[in-house]
Amino acid sequence: MQDSKGIKFISHITTSLWTYHVVRILMSGIFILAGISKLVHLDIFVMIIELYILDSPIPIPISWLQPAAFFLAVLEVITGIGLLFDLPVFLSLLAGQLFFFIGILLYGIAIGLDVDCGCFIIDDPDKPIHSGLLSALIRDFLMIIAVFYLYWWRWHHKKSEQI
Repeated sequence: MQDSKGIKFISHITTSLWTYHVVRILMSGIFILAGISKLVHLDIFVMIIELYILDSPIPIPISWLQPAAFFLAVLEVITGIGLLFDLPVFLSLLAGQLFFFIGILLYGIAIGLDVDCGCFIIDDPDKPIHSGLLSALIRDFLMIIAVFYLYWWRWHHKKSEQI
């Protein structure tokens, strides 16, 4: 009998509209803040990207770094805003960016980079938010779990509406 109550509680929490909104707004906020911090400190973000491409087997012109950094930061902000308003395509955009970032982090770990991930740019690199690649990778995998939850919630509620 006790197990049944626990299962019902977990089911209630995971299917709750409030839980969906909290997770969605949290993910939205993370992407908006990350994008804004990159835009505010675009020069630092460009330098971090440059560290990744120095050992890259794919030659990327240095002149492309500033526009690429700006594009990525703006894309994060737009994605966060779209998710904040619960627009369906923006969850897919967020998932795609996370998988891209995970690939970049895995590449950085594989070549032995010992740099900040570039996720949140701040003035002082010694502040606690400054993180290595492995901690950023773990954080991104946790965010992927949140994205899968949001997809599951949408699927579950769409399926419930059809019954």
